[in-house]
Amino acid sequence: MRRWQAVVSLVQPETGRVAIIGSDGHPVLQALIRHDPTGFAHRELESRKSASMLPAFSVAEVVCARGAWLKASAQVTFDEAVRILGPVPVGMNAENEPIERVLVCSPRSKAAHTATELRAILSLRSSQKIKGQFSVRIDPVHVS
Repeated sequence: MRRWQAVVSLVQPETGRVAIIGSDGHPVLQALIRHDPTGFAHRELESRKSASMLPAFSVAEVVCARGAWLKASAQVTFDEAVRILGPVPVGMNAENEPIERVLVCSPRSKAAHTATELRAILSLRSSQKIKGQFSVRIDPVHVS
């Protein structure tokens, strides 16, 4: 939507025309036709709220060795509003060991508490010198 809006803004107001080819039911095309970026943004935010995803929710991506999440998460208590998606296998790390990914989705109002719990997991793993990959990214730009 942002890119198309930038293109449309370059067209002369009185004489210019824009031709967009695609399904007229697509939400982005509908927003462009109606010139309603605000409505589109509100609908997109509501959609993301229902899916518990950014920017409506805070999302932490945990990438760890297989089985590490289940052991680590048993030692902390997340708020009941927090959704845990995973773990799912994502491949192998540099040492050719299997790794998995977990998404921890929390409402913005609970994000600080969720981050504190994740920090506690990292601290506990460090203090016990537990080997194996375990990384946390809060609100990553891209979720791989």
